[in-house]
Amino acid sequence: MDAAAVPVPPLLRLSTELLDRILVLALPHNPRKARTLLSHLLPVHRSLVPLVRRHLYHKLTLIVGDPRHADARLVCLLDDGVAGHLVRFLKVRAPNIDPAAQDRLQPGDDPALALVPVPRLAQDATVRLVAHALARMPAVRHLEFDLRAGAWLEDAPPDSGTAEFGGDDFLDALRRALGAWTDSLQTLIVAVEDTLQRQQVWASPALGRAPHVDALARWDRLTTLELWRVQLVLSDNEGEDDFAVSSPKFRLHTLSLTQCTLGGASELRWLLGPCGSPRSADLRKLILAEVDFAHHPTSSAPLLSVFPSDGPRPSFADGLDCLVLELEHPIGSPAAPTPPHLLSPLSALDDVDLSGAGVDYPLISSLFRARTASSPSPARPASATLPTLTLGYLAHPSLSPLSRLTSLLLPPSSNSSSSPAASPIPRLTALHLHESSHLPRQLPWSVRRTLVPPVWRALTGYDADAGPGHGGPDPLASEGWREVLGALRSVRRERRRRARARGAGAAAGGEGEGAPVRVWRNKLEVGRYWEDDEGDSEGEEAADGSFGSRERDDEDEDGASSSSSAAEEDPNGLFVPSEGASEGEERDREEWEGLVRRRDQEDDEGDSDF
Repeated sequence: MDAAAVPVPPLLRLSTELLDRILVLALPHNPRKARTLLSHLLPVHRSLVPLVRRHLYHKLTLIVGDPRHADARLVCLLDDGVAGHLVRFLKVRAPNIDPAAQDRLQPGDDPALALVPVPRLAQDATVRLVAHALARMPAVRHLEFDLRAGAWLEDAPPDSGTAEFGGDDFLDALRRALGAWTDSLQTLIVAVEDTLQRQQVWASPALGRAPHVDALARWDRLTTLELWRVQLVLSDNEGEDDFAVSSPKFRLHTLSLTQCTLGGASELRWLLGPCGSPRSADLRKLILAEVDFAHHPTSSAPLLSVFPSDGPRPSFADGLDCLVLELEHPIGSPAAPTPPHLLSPLSALDDVDLSGAGVDYPLISSLFRARTASSPSPARPASATLPTLTLGYLAHPSLSPLSRLTSLLLPPSSNSSSSPAASPIPRLTALHLHESSHLPRQLPWSVRRTLVPPVWRALTGYDADAGPGHGGPDPLASEGWREVLGALRSVRRERRRRARARGAGAAAGGEGEGAPVRVWRNKLEVGRYWEDDEGDSEGEEAADGSFGSRERDDEDEDGASSSSSAAEEDPNGLFVPSEGASEGEERDREEWEGLVRRRDQEDDEGDSDF
């Protein structure tokens, strides 16, 4: 019988849109099982082939140097023109760690040697393969680079040149492949692991520019940029914005720089535009964690180009909802102190994380200062919108004694108890305090293994020589923790008075000012401060000197209780949330289950089926 005369099944006579919807509903959530099912559907009928291929090749992983030759099979598909135009999500990474690497470890070796994947191909072969594959994927929207390709390492000698990458021809091919996504690429994530924690150099006066920089300047639709351990120094001297590479036109929604090195303020302006520029008007999430500045080795002063002390307000002031500043060096200096109102203009913050020895009192107090009178909006501090606040290792001398910090959390005594601006943190529901920092990444393992991470002594009361874990049987019994918990009890009493002034209905639980303040020590919840109307109105101390926390009456009837001591917490609660009845515990359970699902999905997506 002629193939054209074969009757088409009724299901396949449906419209393309309906078939696509049915296919989506039929796919399992597990990525590996979904890909297996799609592969089995390919030979069913030729009318299904376009739909199946669109889902099968929508998200791909290029494993460079895969011992099972998955990269070669994928390149064959790309060369045949079957998959390249359908790829939207692409991840480029090295093969998984060799299981035998752990057996080869010797006593005293760095554990990273058995945990960090090591590239199997030399740089010239890597650049050639990656450039060849990327050139055949013209419509990628989301790119994740977990492999070094065409970039130097920070310990490379100044005269390295391009010989490591096979010469200029290979780099030009990679530059053209990356630059072809001018109208499509929206997300770039770079997270290259290295056993020595070295940065990869994208731009340096001594080494030159990697192809990534020229491509970055051409991606006009980029909205998310996350860089980890990347060196981007575009100028020899601070203040020179006239770079050899053109300025980008993208308008970022998310900028995350972690353990990166920039030249100075010029590079920040290159990424975000000048202060007040519409290029940063859409910024919603800003993470600057351990960012060094080559032209300011002992200062974070270039951040003044993002948060100016005078002049126009940042164009993202009314839109930024997540801010993370982890500073190793302060913004100010003895000659030019940190301006007092850097964070005051921010009016939409939901999550703030301030940590590091470079966070000083003027910077953190600006979060709790009302905006200037020139603003048309009502004067209220940036902290007024915060439900979540994280403070970690605030060891700057200006924050000593700790009472200078805790006083910022207290409501001003001069304000009326019914005033909506009486408290600087009226919406705070979670306060996270991290007691320690981590060691510099440049330290070799032989030195790192003998050191103890620095500890926030004003909070913990730890002995500097004894290190963590020697602060007594109850870590919360230190004077610093007593002061913090005491301040939160004052906040609770103030909230209760204001709720009573507005009426009994406002004192009910839930979101906003009636919600509990949950206190976290590192990653462990240590107490809750409920805004109920009964008992303990003045917040007496417990018999052991620590500050207790009250639970709801129905929880007390069931025998449940809350403890402000970490020693009384169920250790299994760190991994498997207990069957709690509160809304907060249910949120924790959902977040934990979501984290497990994401990890399983990442593991499944990391394996290539080609």
